[in-house]
Amino acid sequence: MSETKQSYVTSGDAGKVAISEDVIQKVAAAAARSVEGVAGLQPPHGRELLRTPADKRLFRGANVTITDEGVTVALSVVVRLGGEVGNTGAAVQEAVAAALDSVCGITPLAVNVRIAGIALR
Repeated sequence: MSETKQSYVTSGDAGKVAISEDVIQKVAAAAARSVEGVAGLQPPHGRELLRTPADKRLFRGANVTITDEGVTVALSVVVRLGGEVGNTGAAVQEAVAAALDSVCGITPLAVNVRIAGIALR
């Protein structure tokens, strides 16, 4: 049984455009990883895989929720030792929101960041 994906759908004069949950997730994860001070993303609660083994895609550390109201992103971030954690989290929020806007045309309802750990190297 395959997993049904949600999509963010916009309508215009020429028709509908549906952006898949996976695309939004990848854009958000890439934007978060690009922020200075971010060592990487971590699956919530230490889970390594959230998809079926047949899918073979590793969780990217970003969770996307699509509702009728819009898109919410939740990220679990590992930061590098030496930076100010709160500032890094805020920079991740800004980078993800900007990337979703420029790449997907989506203004997220929220970008929630959980600092899940600190990388010592």
